Amino acid sequence: MSRIRIFCVVLYCMTVCAFAMPENPLTSEQAGMVMARLDLSYPGLEEAGKAIQRGDLRSAQHLVAAYFRKKTADIQLPPRKLRTDLADRIVQGYMKEVQIPHHFPDGNIHWGFNPTKEQGRSYDPEWLWQLNRMSFWRELGYAYFVTRDEKYARTFSHHLRSWAAYWKKPEGNGNGYHSAWRTIECGIRLGGSWPYAFSAMASSGEFTDQDILLYLYCSLLQADHLRKYPKTGNWLTMEMNGLYTFAATHPEFRESAGWRKFAMERLSADLKKQILPDGAQYELSPGYHFVALSNSLALLKQAEAAGFGGEIPAGFREILQKGYHYLVRLMTPDRNFPKTNDSWSNSINRAFRGLGQLFPEDPLIAFGANGAKEKDAPSFTSCFFPYAGFAVFRRNWKTDGHYLLFDVGPLGRAHVHQDKLNIILYGYGEELLFDDGGGNYERSKYRDYALSSAGHSLVLVDGEGQNRKAKGENQVVTKPIDARFRTGPDADYAEGTISDFSGKAAGTEHRRQVWYIKPDLFLVCDTLSPADLSVHRYQARWQVDALHMKEVFPGAWQSDRRKKADILIVPLDGKNVKTYWVSNANELPEMGGLYVGRDPRPYRPAVTLIHERSGKGRQRFLTLLCPVRAGAKNLIQKVERHPSGVERIFFTDGRILVVTVPQDKAQNIRWAWENSLPPCP
Repeated sequence: MSRIRIFCVVLYCMTVCAFAMPENPLTSEQAGMVMARLDLSYPGLEEAGKAIQRGDLRSAQHLVAAYFRKKTADIQLPPRKLRTDLADRIVQGYMKEVQIPHHFPDGNIHWGFNPTKEQGRSYDPEWLWQLNRMSFWRELGYAYFVTRDEKYARTFSHHLRSWAAYWKKPEGNGNGYHSAWRTIECGIRLGGSWPYAFSAMASSGEFTDQDILLYLYCSLLQADHLRKYPKTGNWLTMEMNGLYTFAATHPEFRESAGWRKFAMERLSADLKKQILPDGAQYELSPGYHFVALSNSLALLKQAEAAGFGGEIPAGFREILQKGYHYLVRLMTPDRNFPKTNDSWSNSINRAFRGLGQLFPEDPLIAFGANGAKEKDAPSFTSCFFPYAGFAVFRRNWKTDGHYLLFDVGPLGRAHVHQDKLNIILYGYGEELLFDDGGGNYERSKYRDYALSSAGHSLVLVDGEGQNRKAKGENQVVTKPIDARFRTGPDADYAEGTISDFSGKAAGTEHRRQVWYIKPDLFLVCDTLSPADLSVHRYQARWQVDALHMKEVFPGAWQSDRRKKADILIVPLDGKNVKTYWVSNANELPEMGGLYVGRDPRPYRPAVTLIHERSGKGRQRFLTLLCPVRAGAKNLIQKVERHPSGVERIFFTDGRILVVTVPQDKAQNIRWAWENSLPPCP
């Protein structure tokens, strides 16, 4: 045989081996466990029961597989965008988790691999967890459902076999960094990607009888795992949604009714703790608020769709309703939600999709479900959440309106940031002072910065930030917090205090007062009271979503965002205050000018504008925040500062704001319009 022919034969053998389907790892004992837990008197399984009585296990297994093929053959998947290009890349082994791509050669996924462990990367355990949630199975399932191309079903079978061979059920709860058996992953799999893919592809000829039994065996193990090791909080909502979904869609198993009862009762009881009286989910993260609501809602829908609506406990709908009311009241002008604590972007359209049909008589939910159109807006504007501790200032519900969120509340149940008294500000519909949500869950200086006070619009003392301790469920408030808030036609006001600082700043008290001077000005007073008589350095930091700032008059800086809106930040009471800004300063100890988000560029430059002063005793920063339309003329003509402590701000539209700044920093400032406009409340 010629060398060329030998080479071709070897190459062919290598190719066949590379694409060879792994053997099904299901043992006869495991298959027997599936058969033993089925109710073989269930309609459609009677013949399998008779085969078992005859001792014909092989025929019984074939009849069970045929039953599930028939059951899934006529299922109609909801329409979605067909992405065969994406499905083909999945077949080839191209994966992308937490925005980090990786290629598994020949489509052979290593289920325990994490590319963020490679040298030069920031380790992120989420990559492995997200991979093992198999969200990509939805793409395979829908591509097969539409095209009937068997390569997609073949890939599904390949994935299932290799996953079952790699991961073994742990002895305990499996909630470790390098485990695909965390209860949250089990819940997500059983509540979404697994039943979707199985429904779409179980009828394929590429999916053997043993594959069907393997799928059922792995699902049963995960259902047992969820029943034995439920947690609390947003994890529980995913766990119980997964358990209930499997039980409701597989009533053929003997435990299904018990699983449904357990999941429904456990979730209902925990939601009463999770959703505070003001509607906030106790983690105080809109992202996880949505996770908790959406999974609870999915369980409710699953119960009704499967004919088990009578199992829904009294009050379950009302808890969800209160949680969705909270989202409407918290909503930002761009029809999104602020990213407090660990959070990410979630649009009102996504959060409220289909809700109008479930709550047809609820005007607040109808407002959200119909796209939050201005004509349907609620009568109230500004509001306060006395348990979450969020003060929301707004004049109207327009998409190009102004909005400020002021956090005077507790730390939160989990996913916490050191950010009490933080401010998020929208002007003309755009986020100007940002909270980035903390980024990905990697181990890096960027993640640490995003969690810290330095990464928020707060005050640092001698470079130190807040150090509130996370206390688990003890951190959840059981009564309204002690904070001041009032709203009126001309101005809104709120204030809060914190004294939990780190290091040599320990004992310092920070009091922040915020006025919304309608329609377009925000006044912030920060008073710092140290615990000793030493000289301290104070930094008031303002996190601006911009790349550049320009000084419009001494000490006053305006962003240059090249978008619809900018922000002008004016220091009043500005004697001995140094003002400067940094961008992309990514070296410790005082990083700044970074937006640490969950996007393809997780660390993008932004601006941290800094007001800095030093001194003994009580110190104060007084700052005017002014949204400005892009391209507009200077908003402020000049600021007159008088030794008596009176400052007059002259606006180009003729307004004159007078701010009285007492020398005694323990006294409150006062403001009023000089030209007969309403005084402050």
